[in-house]
Amino acid sequence: MAAAGNIAFGASLAPSVKDSIWFQPVAGGAPVKVLVAGDTAPGTGGATFSRLETPVMGGGGTIAFH
Repeated sequence: MAAAGNIAFGASLAPSVKDSIWFQPVAGGAPVKVLVAGDTAPGTGGATFSRLETPVMGGGGTIAFH
């Protein structure tokens, strides 16, 4: 959770059981998909994310994951 109250969280999507990362703004509304395992990693020439670990969120809204 960021200082402003925004939240980043991980989830497994059914029925594919793919790892995913989502963003929930403190202002409400529907969660926003950040990425899902299998999405192309930016700046890699086509490499994809295969597995995602629990995300953390920085004060400026930056989301980091392993």
